[in-house]
Amino acid sequence: MIPRKITSNNIALCSMIAAVYTVLCLTTPWTSYGALQVRIAEALTLLPVLSPVAIGGVTLGCVISNLAGALTGMNPIGYIDAVVGSAATLIAAIISYKLRDVRYRGLPLMSALAPVAINAVVVGAELSVLFEGTHFFL
Repeated sequence: MIPRKITSNNIALCSMIAAVYTVLCLTTPWTSYGALQVRIAEALTLLPVLSPVAIGGVTLGCVISNLAGALTGMNPIGYIDAVVGSAATLIAAIISYKLRDVRYRGLPLMSALAPVAINAVVVGAELSVLFEGTHFFL
C-alpha cells in the first residue's frame, strides 16, 4: 500500500493533497464542521484509486483540518474529530485503494461508495454521541 520508495515527488504529492484538503475545509467551515458535516474535501478520498500516496495525503489533511478548526474555534469537536474523523478518513482511503480494480463499466464505483459508507457510519456515530440532546433544524 505504501510506495516502496519514498521519493521527494511522493512527499510533494502527499503534501499538496493534504494542503488542498485543509484549504477546502477551512474555506467552507459551515459545511465542514459542526453537528451537520458535508465535507467537500472528502471527495479527495477517491485519489487513492490513482496513487497510494494519496492515502497519507488525505489523512494528513484531515488531521490538520480538524486541529486547525479546533484551534480557530471553527470546529467545536476538533480534538476528538482529529482522532475519530481522521481514522474514518484513513480507513475510507485504504478501502478506496484496495477496491480500485473493482469496476463497473470502467468506473471504480466501489471505491466511490466506500468513503460515503465509512464516513456515514463512523462520523455519523461520532456526531450523534457528541451532539446528543442538541436539536438542529427542528
